[in-house]
Amino acid sequence: MAEDYERVAASFDCAFLSPNKEYAATSSDETIHLFGGAFNYVHGFQLGEVTFLETGISFGALTGNSEEVTLAKETTLREKFVNMNLQVPLNIVYRLPLSEKVSMSVFAGIVGKCNLSYKVQTTARGLQVPGGHLSHTMNLLSGTSKGMDENKVWNRWQAAWQIGVGVNIRQYYIGVSGGTDIVPVYSRANSNINSAGLKVTLGYTFHVNWKKLFSRQKSSSYPESMAAPKSLTR
Repeated sequence: MAEDYERVAASFDCAFLSPNKEYAATSSDETIHLFGGAFNYVHGFQLGEVTFLETGISFGALTGNSEEVTLAKETTLREKFVNMNLQVPLNIVYRLPLSEKVSMSVFAGIVGKCNLSYKVQTTARGLQVPGGHLSHTMNLLSGTSKGMDENKVWNRWQAAWQIGVGVNIRQYYIGVSGGTDIVPVYSRANSNINSAGLKVTLGYTFHVNWKKLFSRQKSSSYPESMAAPKSLTR
């Protein structure tokens, strides 16, 4: 019989940032690829025999470089992006049993994302650069960061839709999911950066009887002096 479940997992994540031509704060309008990973916790609430509502929390980190751009006088620029984030998914899951020990999960939902940190390190190299090398780091989430235009601040809060599929083999889980922005990482007038993501997850699923666990803790919290008195006989 189906029941609520917990899952802890690690995932390999990649994101694709696509600035449009109106966005002038990046040195390139090419797609930027970020790679990293995340630690995930999920709780599945049983809605029906094979349907569940999944939610939880994920902590992840991503990093990647933009394409190198060549400027005049043999000077090159390259940007390195580093992102740390928290994500809260909310998915409807349909679990299809394939055998006694194997099932397939198909899911769709939305993801809320909080960017804890988003920084870009710009590196310039060339004969026209003092010392031949110059590096500067900006906080993309703050208009007070040195060299950062207040009108170019990226969004701390995002939202995206996602779909995915997973396979459950006994307690073990492997899944693939992907999606794109509902609220992008940057959007001002006609200038924006759209992002898409892909996640490959390996996890372990287990069950906790919370009701039984809390009832045991509650009963054990009563002191012995409060126990019902035994009948006295002579």
